[in-house]
Amino acid sequence: MNDHQLPPRRAAVYAREAPGRRAQIRLEQRVGRLAGALSRLGAHHVATYAECSLARPWARSGLCRLLAEAPWAFDLVVVDSDAQLAADRADLRMLLDQLAQVDVQVAVGRPSAGLRAARLVGNLVLADLVGEALR
Repeated sequence: MNDHQLPPRRAAVYAREAPGRRAQIRLEQRVGRLAGALSRLGAHHVATYAECSLARPWARSGLCRLLAEAPWAFDLVVVDSDAQLAADRADLRMLLDQLAQVDVQVAVGRPSAGLRAARLVGNLVLADLVGEALR
């Protein structure tokens, strides 16, 4: 690594499915897609938090473990959609704020329309940093 390269991001995958007959299969497929995306981005996949649950965010064991380990285990969380974290906008905002307070970014594969513009700006900044590191 030269003086201008950034170290690879330490990334965690979070995936959730509603309980059901094929939930575990869908969950494994979702985790596989997200882990593959991390590999293509050059991020170092260090943790996976996956669960079958319909509970609110604060009652999900996997999400609670992710929040507890966030300050020291990783600096990026990748999810398929905002709804993976929380369906309720207030809960989602609290989760994102809690992660931001410990400098953990969240990358969303399919964010809701209301968050796309803000995330686009953040992703462009991240892409610019990566581009600078690769030059």
